Amino acid sequence: MDLTTVDPKTGDPWDLSKPEVQSRVRKLVRDTQPFCVVGSPPCTAFSPLQAISRAKRSPEAMRRHLEEAKGHIRFCVELYKMQLQAGRHFVHEHPEGSKAWSMPEVVELLMRPEVGSAILHMCAFGMMSHDERGEALVKKSTRIMSSSDEVLKRVARRCTN
Repeated sequence: MDLTTVDPKTGDPWDLSKPEVQSRVRKLVRDTQPFCVVGSPPCTAFSPLQAISRAKRSPEAMRRHLEEAKGHIRFCVELYKMQLQAGRHFVHEHPEGSKAWSMPEVVELLMRPEVGSAILHMCAFGMMSHDERGEALVKKSTRIMSSSDEVLKRVARRCTN
């Protein structure tokens, strides 16, 4: 459920920033009891690269964008806690350098004994970039947080070059 898939109730892309959509997603998770919920919320507002364009952007717009992004992370954490309470799993993906990893809600979740994390490099999974000079692997460090030791074990792959 994200902006690239259609919400069958509305016919529009899922917009998890809307409280009414969040309510339906909570109900869906409760009713369908998925074995694993995967979250990969937008990371743009948490990227250290945002500092580069800070002078060109309205401070109010940046603050609003960051608060929306924090709300999305909080919603994901809420779903993950629902999964844990029911004895099921979750997987959360975000860039390793994201400031979201220092949000109190995320730190608290990581402190739970049944939750762990692993760092991976996307090049180990074949991520490529193309530009005018050609094609190359992308190292992009990514962190995965999960309640599944098996998931963490399988994704913890690093660049070999």
